[in-house]
Amino acid sequence: MILPYKDNMYEFEGAFIDRNNRVLRLGTLIHEGFARQEVERLNENDKVLYNKWIESYYKGNLFTSPYSFASDFLTMVLGYDKIETILYHVISTSSNKPYERFYNYLLMGFTIQRLPRYIYKNGKFVKQRITLNNENEYIEEIENIKKLVPQKDRHIFKK
Repeated sequence: MILPYKDNMYEFEGAFIDRNNRVLRLGTLIHEGFARQEVERLNENDKVLYNKWIESYYKGNLFTSPYSFASDFLTMVLGYDKIETILYHVISTSSNKPYERFYNYLLMGFTIQRLPRYIYKNGKFVKQRITLNNENEYIEEIENIKKLVPQKDRHIFKK
C-alpha cells in the first residue's frame, strides 16, 4: 500500500511511483523532461523494449508528445503508477490491485484510471487481460466511508 495520502501527496502537482514504491515527485513544467529522464535511466533490456514500444505504437503519430509515449511506456509496460493532481485527482495504473494499493487516495476523492498492461512476447507487445483480484471489499469499504464521512474527517480511516 502506498504511503497515506495526507502525509505525502497534496502539496505537489503529481508523481510517478516506481516498482519499488518510490514516489518520484513532479513539478508542473517538468513532466516531459522527467519521463524522458526516467527512460534514459532504464537498464539495457528496458531501453530495447522502449524503442520497440515507439516503433509499435507511436511511429508516424504526429499528435502524440514524447512525454505521452514515455509516460504510457512507464505505466503500461514497466508497471509505474502515475498520480496527477493538477486538474483532476487521477491515478493512472496498470496494477491488478489498485483499490488496495491506493486505498488512502481513493478515500480522499481520487479516481482510478485503469490502463492495460502490456508484455513483450514473441516479437510484439501483447495486451494482458485486466483483472481485479478480490478488490470488492476495498471498493465497498471506500464507497461506504465516502457516503457517511465528510472528506475532512476521512483521514482517520487511512491504512
